[in-house]
Amino acid sequence: SLSCGYSHTCLIKASESSHGGPIECWGENLKGETNPPNGIFQQVTSGHMFSCALTMHSTVKCWGDIQNVPGNTKFQSITAGRMHVCGITLFGEVHCFGRNEHGETVAPKKRSFYKQVACGYSNSCALTRDGFVECWGRMKGDSLPQTRLKTISAKRERYCGVDMDGNVVCWGSSNREKCEDRQGKKWRLFSNPKNPTTRL
Repeated sequence: SLSCGYSHTCLIKASESSHGGPIECWGENLKGETNPPNGIFQQVTSGHMFSCALTMHSTVKCWGDIQNVPGNTKFQSITAGRMHVCGITLFGEVHCFGRNEHGETVAPKKRSFYKQVACGYSNSCALTRDGFVECWGRMKGDSLPQTRLKTISAKRERYCGVDMDGNVVCWGSSNREKCEDRQGKKWRLFSNPKNPTTRL
């Protein structure tokens, strides 16, 4: 597991345990973000000036500039935004913590079951087990995609996902209107794509 924050990087080193290892971090250390705790961890994720990791008991430990870290909540996975973190609990619910300037840590309370969560700059989106997207916080752009998705990813104020037919679907901010693959082929990032054509 390797994760890059704003100006630091953390990874889980190989160990005798096939499921985890100790954490090593490097880079700028303005808020203690390169001083991880001792122990064996299964996942690490990094934000602006902090990182958080999942212990082998599925609880969270964080270091650096991060607020309101839960003590007893157990997670399947976690992911960091700029100043907040969201994760999927062992019960399939979304739980978020950290700075909450725009509602980015106010996760849905309804009894949906989620399989993935992604965190942007000041927003978060989760993917239900049925493949539908739910978002909260400050979202720019038009409405969310109505198609079912396999996976989602966040970058600042933009989100993209892959639908069941292999199409790329993007929403949120479209300040950077194009992206480019290794072969130089360009795709346009739409705020509210209705007919995506690129297949993966």
